[in-house]
Parts: sequence; structure tokens; C-alpha cells
Amino acid sequence: MQTKFESMPAEPSLSSMQITKLVLSSYKGKLPFKLPPSKNLETEEDNLAYWLNYKSFLKYKIEQLAGQYKMTGEDGFPENLKSEVKKFLDEYIELKEKKKKLPKLVLNDFAVTNYIELRSKKEKMNSHAVTPELTRALLGGLNRIRKAIGIPIPLEEITTKDYAPQGTIYKLAKKIRGLKPGQRKQFVYYHGNMNHAVAFDVENRDGTLNIFCFDSSQDEKQLEAIDLLIDNLEKSKVKFEIKACQANIQKDDNNCSVFSILALKEFAKYDHVFDFLPEKYEEDEKLKKQTRASISLGLTSNRDVTLRNMGKVRWIKVKDMSTRIISMGQSYDEMKNNLRDSKQFDLDAEKFCEVHKDYMQIEKASQNEKKLVNRKRRLIDDRSKKVLAEDEKSLFEKHLESIPGLSFIKENKDINLNEILQDKKTVNEKLELLEDLFLAIIDIYNIKRDDDFQDKCLPNHVLRAMLNLRNEFLTLVCSSDEDIKSKYLFTPIKRPILSFRLDSKLSESQFERDNIPRAMSVLLSNLLDRSERRKFFRKFPSEDLRLGPVIFGNPIKESEVREQLEEIADKFGYDKNATDDAFSQAEFMLEKLSAYLSREETYNLTRYTTGTPILIRKESELQLSSNSSNQNVIQNLAKDKKLPAYVYTDEGNVYYLDRWDNRDLISKITINQSQQKKIRELFGDEIFTNDNRDKPRYIGNNEAIKLLNHNSFNEAGSRKETLKMLAFMLNIELDYLGVMYEKDKKRAITYFDNYYLYLFRGMPSKTFEETVLSQLSDTKKKLFFTLIKHREDLMNSLSNSETIEPSTSKPSFITTFLSFFSISSKDSNEDATTNNSLKGGDENSVVTYYEKVQSEDERNDKSFTNFSMFTLNSQWVVYKKSNLKGVDINRSDWKINLSIHQDDIVKALPIIAKIALDNNLGSFKVMCKKYADDCQNKKTMKGREIVIFNSANPGFDAQKFIHILSKIEKALKEEKVRNSTDTPPRSNRKLGYYSSYTHDAWTNDARGGISADIPFEEAVEETGLIENDPFIGYGYDGLSKSIKSIQPDQNNLSKL
Repeated sequence: MQTKFESMPAEPSLSSMQITKLVLSSYKGKLPFKLPPSKNLETEEDNLAYWLNYKSFLKYKIEQLAGQYKMTGEDGFPENLKSEVKKFLDEYIELKEKKKKLPKLVLNDFAVTNYIELRSKKEKMNSHAVTPELTRALLGGLNRIRKAIGIPIPLEEITTKDYAPQGTIYKLAKKIRGLKPGQRKQFVYYHGNMNHAVAFDVENRDGTLNIFCFDSSQDEKQLEAIDLLIDNLEKSKVKFEIKACQANIQKDDNNCSVFSILALKEFAKYDHVFDFLPEKYEEDEKLKKQTRASISLGLTSNRDVTLRNMGKVRWIKVKDMSTRIISMGQSYDEMKNNLRDSKQFDLDAEKFCEVHKDYMQIEKASQNEKKLVNRKRRLIDDRSKKVLAEDEKSLFEKHLESIPGLSFIKENKDINLNEILQDKKTVNEKLELLEDLFLAIIDIYNIKRDDDFQDKCLPNHVLRAMLNLRNEFLTLVCSSDEDIKSKYLFTPIKRPILSFRLDSKLSESQFERDNIPRAMSVLLSNLLDRSERRKFFRKFPSEDLRLGPVIFGNPIKESEVREQLEEIADKFGYDKNATDDAFSQAEFMLEKLSAYLSREETYNLTRYTTGTPILIRKESELQLSSNSSNQNVIQNLAKDKKLPAYVYTDEGNVYYLDRWDNRDLISKITINQSQQKKIRELFGDEIFTNDNRDKPRYIGNNEAIKLLNHNSFNEAGSRKETLKMLAFMLNIELDYLGVMYEKDKKRAITYFDNYYLYLFRGMPSKTFEETVLSQLSDTKKKLFFTLIKHREDLMNSLSNSETIEPSTSKPSFITTFLSFFSISSKDSNEDATTNNSLKGGDENSVVTYYEKVQSEDERNDKSFTNFSMFTLNSQWVVYKKSNLKGVDINRSDWKINLSIHQDDIVKALPIIAKIALDNNLGSFKVMCKKYADDCQNKKTMKGREIVIFNSANPGFDAQKFIHILSKIEKALKEEKVRNSTDTPPRSNRKLGYYSSYTHDAWTNDARGGISADIPFEEAVEETGLIENDPFIGYGYDGLSKSIKSIQPDQNNLSKL
């Protein structure tokens, strides 16, 4: 274990100025190369000193050469040393000149051979950040250059295919383990295929892997990646040493890969990994001790992970990196501080920063443009665009020649789809040609997705062709099999043919449409299954194929809302008594009502914390005569969002002002002298000053009732009308929530908006009763308060404030109304999760719990002495041993699937549970009966009825798991338990009659759901997990229908 301070770094053998004198002396005072100019440096000696620090590898190398000689004085440089320095710099200059003659990027670096590939590259590289596609091309260019100049250090970008984001670390680990002694390789690594890159420089030095990981920012993805890498390498029993740096020199979100590439280019100049680090340095103790990391999954969510290996990493602070790395920073202030703290830098840090700006050679550039990485990024963008543009035209012309059916454009006639498609036999061939034709038109006329077609001046027959191609494509997809529908309708859209805004951009007046139907009409005419329609509109983002929420007028009209809901129910299906998918049907309808809670009038009802404004105005301003208008006063208040409002005038009168349905509403409130006195006390003695006029006071509704005898919720205007609307909408919403709650209580609760809790905490209870509760049936009242209670419990549990014990003399708001409507607290919390600790527990307890939760009425967790049971997403029942402390069951790992017939799950469960208990199996999950029934038609799920998690038993090897599986297989056969399929999902490899196995890396997305139907053989290669496959020595014996051992020469997955 390394100590905090190995020792303080030794002073360099030569100072920067001595090294400068040595270089000048080596060339007898005449440098053969021109230094970049700097207005901040006066002498050639100063210029050379700062330049050598900027090119810190040169300084390091010269200092290394000098270390082999004994100096006779400050300027007494041996002739042999000067000769070696000159030779080294001459070779460096020669190499630079050779590199200048080599193009930084060529088309082959992009791996482009045709126009489709080129277009795809351009689309994927269209980002503010440097994408993996561009990174791949940049590394291709660097590899080409390195090969030409004799640098044997290849670079590689590490991502995986979209289906296997968790496989990136396994892929990296496999590449690292594959290095032979003497080999060195560099990687730009995207952890989990996420949008952040870090650099790895790795060398196998005499059988030990020397690994350096550099992160230009402070992204905790680096920590998880290193932690998992160490796990993998230790499991493989290879010798390694790992050092890392979290530099925090990157200040934007777009250039992590540029930083990584520049860092790797710098590291490659050194003979070995770690040579670019000082021998002695102070470690970053904070990172060594870190045990938790938070991984961002997007704008609103994070994933927390446990770190176990940070203490095994030697963490380097950026101040101990080379000057060249420090100079990449995007903050000059931090660069200056890092240089001052650096033991390798001995010049003026502030002057270096100014010289650094001069080196960028942009006289009128902003401070941002003078930063090294920003300058490099601009060059990268310019070069990549130029390279792709040079060959685009010729590749495009070849592409158009290969597509049949485009002649209609020049012939100025409508496209004939029957003629074009007559030679295509399969649906896939037809879809491919339709897409090629559509995208060719897009490219010919340079159309972007949101372009206005009128501005493009497209001929009418071309516009009609685009519509017809889109419609034919959609018709074929909707009337095809499950695989094609899944590819084009039910997965995140990648095919642009359905995403262009044609109908919404092309009005009838713009061109002769010839009664060509709109996309929505085509889809509804051909996609007849209403459940598929609902599924499609939940996933598809196209403007022409978007089902928006119910449209609410102003004010909302009940008849219009009901008419829209009836139309949606007719087109997409709604049967509250449906046996299979009543929940999802009600969920779909409920989602269409979302817009009414976001209306300003609805939101304003919750403004009870600030209350209603009381304003000071002159009586004359209100213009109370019958033939006058209050428009100016009320409109100004509405504009400032101060309606409804109370106004107290200089004549001692109080008025209530509001607007509704484009009508100005004003009413006078009679008050007595005592009430006037209290109002004046509210504003102070100088009540009619300008300051009081500009700054309203606010009064809560309960205060208004006490002070003014006035309840704004009962007064004609926005609050009364909005409550009336809210009661109507809530009645409808509870129709759907009632269906959902009956089917799945826990999920239904999540759909109930916190808005109601905020609103009814702040409303007067009597008003609440009269305006809302009176409109609900007793059943809906009970449901409403059940949902309210759950939301209140959730909000209380999430609150960071201190818990205050409720007073026994004053019931809570919710309790009051539960009592008022004879709804018991038990009723309202009938589905609250409990954790009943029970003694004992055996296989029969597992079966009893499983059978009990099938009814949906009982979903409580149960804890026994040695295991616990709980439900997951209303689809799974999970068994978990009690002694799993310190075991990360959620880590990505192998898992075993058991194929059990849906009607035999209860028969199989006690067998599996007993063997699990007897053999200390950590965790498994079982499909709920209804979910198992649903999965029989899903090729990616049938055969996964029971899942055993290898991660729950990290101490078990393959032999132990096979021993347990063999017991399970034998016992199931003896009890004549049926399997659900003889052929497991493609993502699995078959082991026994019931068992198969797969890995999280290609079967789980970030949220833990099955995400892909990827062949096992492809996925295990893509992720690099083939070398870590624990069951590669086992396979299926078709004769005995059992697991068998496979001889070493049979370990070829392609033959299994």
C-alpha cells in the first residue's frame, strides 16, 4: 500500500534556463527552427525557455540526457551531451516535417465506401460534442500517421453496439488483457456508451499491465469504469498497476474526446506508460477513500454505485502532470495555479499563460478561442467537414445510379409505385427500396426534417411522390408481422421516412395533393389492433403521427371534453372491464387529460402560500359608473398575474376584482370601521404612498374570510369557475384511476398528481366540501382520499425537515376528512407496504407468498428469518437471502433462466425454493402468473419464467452453479414439470432441458428491462465477455436432455 507522501519531488537536475542554455550551446547560438513569436517575451533565450516548457516532452528528454553527464559548472556542458541534444532535436524536427506532409484526415479514416455510409456518418457526427463516430475517424487518422512515421502504439475507440452499453468495460478489459509483453496500446473509452470519454494508456511491461487513465473533467463515470476494470483484472488473475488522474481542466461539456486524444498523443511521445509522471508525488487521498459515485443518466436522473477499489489506484493530481497537459486547461486562472504548484515548472506562471495565448496565433480571438483545446476542436471540425465534402458529390452520383425508379423526377410525372415494387418479393425488400427512394429525394433537394417545403420550391409531382412513398411504407409496416412492426413502429425511431413533417408542412393550398391521405389516416386504416395503436402513440415522436392530449377550450366545456374522450376511446379502445389490459387502457386515457392541470387558472388555485393580493388605489381609478369600463385596471393586474385581487381605495372601500371568459368582474365588499382599521394596520400609517401602491400585501383565504367576510372560492370569477371545472375533470380522472387502482394499486398511486395535495391543503375545508366533494360518489371520495393519503405519506418521507409529532387534540387535515366521510385510515392505507418479520420460512412460505400476491390485493413485502420476498413492477416475485450484506446484487453479471410452463410455475416453485434454501442460493425471481401468460407470445421473454442471479453468489464458481442447476433439472423432471419452450431466447445459450444463461450486458437497459433480441454468439463477442463465460465448458445433451461437460476442443460457441 502506498503512503500519502512517498517523498517530496526532487528538484530537477537542470533549471529551465539551464536547459535553454544547453540547447543554444548545442546549436552554437543559432537555432535551426523558428520559435512561435510572443509579444510577452523579449529575448530568444526567454522565448526558448517558455517554448520548451510548453513542449514539455522536449524538456523532459533533454533533462533525461543531461542526467547521464556530470556538469562542471552552470554552463559547463560536455560536448558529448550537446551532441546528443542536437541529434535528438534534429530528429524531432525531421519527424515534425514528415508529419506535416501527411494529411490529418482522409476519407478512409471514416471507413466510408459509399454515400449511405457517408450520410450516416454525417448524421451521427452532427453534434456539439465530438461523437464516437468522429473520434473513431480521428484515431484512424492518427494510426495511419503513426504507422507512417514508425510509432508502434495503436489507438482504439471503445464503445459497443447500442444493445450492449454495459459491455464497454468488458470489451476494454479484454483488449487490455490481450496485450503481450512489450506491447502498448491507447484507448479513448466511452463508459456505458455514454457521452463522456476518458483516455487509457496501457503497456504490458515484463508481464505486468501498466495502466494510466486520464479524465479531463471530474466525471464519476471514470471512477466506476476503473472500479469495474480492477474487478475484471483481479478476477482474471493478471498482474497490473493502475494510476489515474481526474484533471478537472475541462470546463465545457463538448470536448472530452478532444482532451483524451490530445493527452494520448502527448503520452505516446514517452517510451513507456508512467514515464510522463514524476517519480515522486503526493497522492489525491480524497479519491483513494471514495466509496460512492453518482452516474448521470440524463438531465433528471442518476444512478448510485458502490466503489470498492479506489484505494488500489495511485491517484495523480493535475499539478504533477506535465506542463503540456496542464496547458490544455480551459481556465487560465486554474492553469496559473496548477503551474505555480507544479514541481516540474520553474518559470513565471502568469507570464506562461500570456505566452500560451500568443502561441495560438489568433490576434483578434476571444479569450475562449485562445485555449488550446478549443482551437484544436475548430481545426477538427473544419477538417472533417472538408474531407467528407470532397467525395460526397461523386459518391452521391454513384448512389443515385444504383436506385431504380428515380427517373420520374426528370420525366415530370407522378411516381408509379406498382411498377417500381413489382420485382421485390419480400416486404423487407419493398420497405428498403421505398426508404431509399424517399431519402434520395431528401438528399437531391437538400431537405431537412423541419424545412418549409414551399421555400424549397419542390415540383408538385415530387411532393406527391414523397407522400405516396411515406404512405406505402406505413401501409406495408402496419399490415406486416410482429418483427417488422417492432422494428419500425415500437422501437425508438431511427428511420427518418416516418419522421419528416409532410402533412403538417404541406397545406392543401400549396400544391395539388390529389386526395393523398394523411399519415394518421393511413395508420388508423391499416393498424387495426387498438392495443398496437396505443403502443405506437406512446413511443412515436413524429409530428405527422402524434396523438396529442385532449384540447381544452377557454373556458372548458364539458360536452367538448367528453366528445374528445369518446373519440379517443373509439379509435384506441377503452373497456374498463377488460381482462388483460384494463390498466394500460385506462392509463392511456388518463394521459390524454394531462394538459388541464398545467393551465394557468388551475395552477393559480394553489397559490395559497402567498394568498390574494390587496392593492392600494384611488377610488377614481376604478371608474365605478355604470357606463365606464374597468378594463385598464383589471387588464394591468391580469398582465402582472395579480388577479384575482382585493383593492382598498382612498375612500375606505374594498372591491374584489377578477376576470373570467373575457369579462371584467368587480364587486364591492362591505366592511366596518374595525375591519378598515386592520387593513390600514396592514399597510402602515402612510397607507397611500407610492411605495404601498407598488408593493401589494397578500392575504390568505382563511384570513380573508375572517377579516373581510369574503370567500374568493365562492365569488363569481376565476376561482369558482376553475373549481367547477376541476371537479368535473377530477370526476373523469377518478374513473380511470379507479380501474388502474383495482388492477395495480402501487402503480396507480404514482399517476395521482401532487397538485391535489397542495390544493386541498390550502383550500378552506368547507369550500372543498361544497365545490369538489359534493360532485363525487362515495366510492370516488374514498379512492380520492386513499390516493391523497399515499401522496401525503410520500411527501412526508421525502421531506428533509424535522418530523413533528401530530397533536392528539387537533387531527390532521387528511384525518379530518377521512373521519367526515367515514373512511377509516386503514381503508386509505390498505396497500401501504409493510415489512412483516416472520420466524422460520421454508419452500412452502415462498409458494404461499407467491400465490397470495397474484390477487393484486396483497403486495406487502415479507421477511422471514433467512430470506425475504417482495414484488417487482407487478410482474415478478423476488426471493432474496437475508445474509447478502456487502453483496451488490444489482451489478451487471451473468444470469440463469429457467423455462417453466406458465401453468406449472406453482408446481415448480417449491422444488426450486427448497434447492435454493439448501444450497444457499442468493436470489431469484419468478414471473407472476398473469405476466407469464402475457410473455408466451414474446420471443424475447418466453423461457425466462424464473431468473437466477449469479451476482447474488459472488463466491460460487461455474461448477457450483452447474451442481445446483443439475439438481433443479432432475427434480423438475421427476415431478413432470413442463418447460415453456425447448428453444430459449436468442440472447441466451442453452444448458439443460429447462436452463439457459445470458448476461445483463446485452439484455438489460439502464432501467433494468429487456431491451434487445441479440444472438448470444454475437453479443458475447461484441462485449468481450466470451473469455469470461463461466459456462463455456458446459452445454446441452439432446439425448439425455440434460447438462453435459464439453471437452476443451469443443469450446467453439459457433458449434454449440
